[in-house]
Amino acid sequence: MNLNLKNDKFDTRVLYHILQGIVLSLIFVALVIFLSRMGFFANASEYLGQQIGLQKDEAGNLVTTDSPYAEPKAPEPPEKIIKVLFTGDMMFDRGVRSQVNVNGFEKIIGPASTTFSMHDLVIANLEGTITNYPSKLVLENNKAIPGFQFTFRTDTAEALKTAGVDIVSLANNHSMDFGRDGEKQTRSYLDKAGVGFFGSYYNDQNISTTTCITDDFCIGLVAWNEFGYANDESITSEIKRLSMVSEIDYIVVYPHWGVEYQSQPSTRQRQLAQSWIDSGADIIVGHHPHIVQRIEMYQGKPIFYSLGNTLFDQYFSFNTTHGIMLSIEFKKEKQVSAFSAQDESGEVFNIESEVYVPKFSIIPFTSVGSRINTPTASSTEKLFKYVRDISMEDLRWLRFEE
Repeated sequence: MNLNLKNDKFDTRVLYHILQGIVLSLIFVALVIFLSRMGFFANASEYLGQQIGLQKDEAGNLVTTDSPYAEPKAPEPPEKIIKVLFTGDMMFDRGVRSQVNVNGFEKIIGPASTTFSMHDLVIANLEGTITNYPSKLVLENNKAIPGFQFTFRTDTAEALKTAGVDIVSLANNHSMDFGRDGEKQTRSYLDKAGVGFFGSYYNDQNISTTTCITDDFCIGLVAWNEFGYANDESITSEIKRLSMVSEIDYIVVYPHWGVEYQSQPSTRQRQLAQSWIDSGADIIVGHHPHIVQRIEMYQGKPIFYSLGNTLFDQYFSFNTTHGIMLSIEFKKEKQVSAFSAQDESGEVFNIESEVYVPKFSIIPFTSVGSRINTPTASSTEKLFKYVRDISMEDLRWLRFEE
């Protein structure tokens, strides 16, 4: 029988390609089995998942994660730091008023307004009244004369607001220099300018105020004037009341007290400060002596007995012309509670919470020529040495801003 392969309908090239495909398929299946047993596909899938922003959680579910190919996340908001500033005595009559009449408030308050602007809340002691009565200590020719009955220009409240002062204390020995009408006018001018106020000469009105800087941080302020009706029992009761208010995070007592020009606090000052802290106050920040007084800690709470003058016309000594401002920086930190709890499985764990932790700084200023200014380096060094010497204790917890 004679076969003519050329004329046969079956092409051997087709058979060749079929066999080639079968062999390659078998090789591929064998390779897949081998790689699967080696765990290659599990590792590769995990790697690819990470690249596209997916990974498995403990339950085996796919969840999103960071990836160079995933949509970029919005940047985390900066951590909130709250800054509060306290000043000493600010007086705008006599020599200061004379200078305001010539140079205006902006030059008188000077660089302090820059410091004010760096804080979320600024509190000052307003040492006098704001009324439409003419000054008894500045003559028609603008000459300042001695005296102690203070009233300030009617635009003083607006100047304070413009400079950055938010709240003033009226609990001092000059807030009744022009009687009840002077007190009433002062409150009215402050209110119109949008400057808050608390305290009174007789410690009988608005002895405290509460201000919330953020949704989760509020400060309670308590004022007291030693030279009015010294009902310090009511202040203690107010501190205790505020300490029971859950929304209040920090309680400050801001007293007008002490002996003028004395670097050491009186025995009464120390007793009161300690009793206020025992009652729930977190810090004591005082004024009136016209110079900086001792700084100390009691039960882990700071006491600044006097910040000295911030703006005054007392030029007769270094200490009366050089004062400090107190800056408190509050930053949220995690703290572990002294208490523990148990979960459903019976495992004991510590309770953590976020609280605002304060850090303290003092900022030097001069009040020379009836204006606030920044002291020279040598004056700053002298002032800080004086503060350390009179405090007689370790102040490493306090930052001295050069």
